[in-house]
Amino acid sequence: MGAAGIACSTSEMSAKGSTGMEVNLDLVPLREADMSAYEIMLSESQERMLVVVKPEDEKAIKKIFTKWDLNAEEVGKVTDDGILRIRRFGKIEAEVPSKTLALGEGAPVYVRESRRPDYLDKLARFDPNTLPEPADYGNALMRLLSSPNIAAKNYVFERYDYMVGTNTVVLPGEGDAAVIRLERWASTEPGKKRGLIVKTDCNARYVYIDPKAGGEHAVVEAARNIACAGGKPVAITNCLNFGNPYKPEVYYQFEKAVEGIARACTELETPVTGGNVSFYNESPNRTVYPTPVIGMLGVTEDASKSLRAAFVKENDMIAVIGAESDDLGGSEYLKVIHNTVGGKVPPVDYDYERHLHSFLREAVALELLR
Repeated sequence: MGAAGIACSTSEMSAKGSTGMEVNLDLVPLREADMSAYEIMLSESQERMLVVVKPEDEKAIKKIFTKWDLNAEEVGKVTDDGILRIRRFGKIEAEVPSKTLALGEGAPVYVRESRRPDYLDKLARFDPNTLPEPADYGNALMRLLSSPNIAAKNYVFERYDYMVGTNTVVLPGEGDAAVIRLERWASTEPGKKRGLIVKTDCNARYVYIDPKAGGEHAVVEAARNIACAGGKPVAITNCLNFGNPYKPEVYYQFEKAVEGIARACTELETPVTGGNVSFYNESPNRTVYPTPVIGMLGVTEDASKSLRAAFVKENDMIAVIGAESDDLGGSEYLKVIHNTVGGKVPPVDYDYERHLHSFLREAVALELLR
């Protein structure tokens, strides 16, 4: 349900279905017995889900919830009058047309002041070629490998159990994305087990230098990593982290990053299934880099063939797949070696990306890569 709780989920679902809903808040499980209708409707519910079930399937659904030791309560019903009707203690507390509450339907939309930051032109004019080459490339490489953005992350993920259910095929750190086998999801290919592939990505410096292009790259990079593991990107979620949206320059970063994400998702046919927006990430002296983290979901028809990142066998051929580029804008190299953020973000070539994804999936399926 997320931050707006029952108010958000009931209004959005009924509006999307062109229906109404009747909800009895007396049936909602509560932590405090004397909560008002207002408090229940707007209570943040990050771990709760609202599910609409056909009456004939109710017993089967409850059986599944019981199996997994999850609480589920029937709190209302779908109606055909387009009205979201809320009851508490036998009294109607709210009666509102669903579509007037949903974005893109009839809900009011706030248009914040937006202004392109002056710093963008300065960063775009910076030419990385004006910087000197490293005196010692070996030392530069070691410094890059030691950067927290590149160094191994096992000190983080080894704190958590990533083998629950023992269906993890590609462990954290082993590949460009994590792969989970789905034992009961039959593949379209006989004798094979489908798998889910998950990956999160974002280069915040890209977004800082060029918010729209940076938003595109966050999606494209995640999709590329899904393909590297042998999967097809199918959907995303997101965690959008920005400063104070009342500052016109910050709101510009936000709206352009969202435009970039929308463009990339449309091109790659990966719908946005949900997400989170976190504003006001700043101190009196500075604001965080605009960081729209993309969490992407992919599917593979044969989880056993999922590709890992490490070299496997001595004397195997190593190949660079794809077009070469000398773009350094927004790179870790500029930041770590020269303590510089600037340059231009390369444009995304979606035809190239689609061909690259197809090639990687086919090569993995044919076991030409390992």
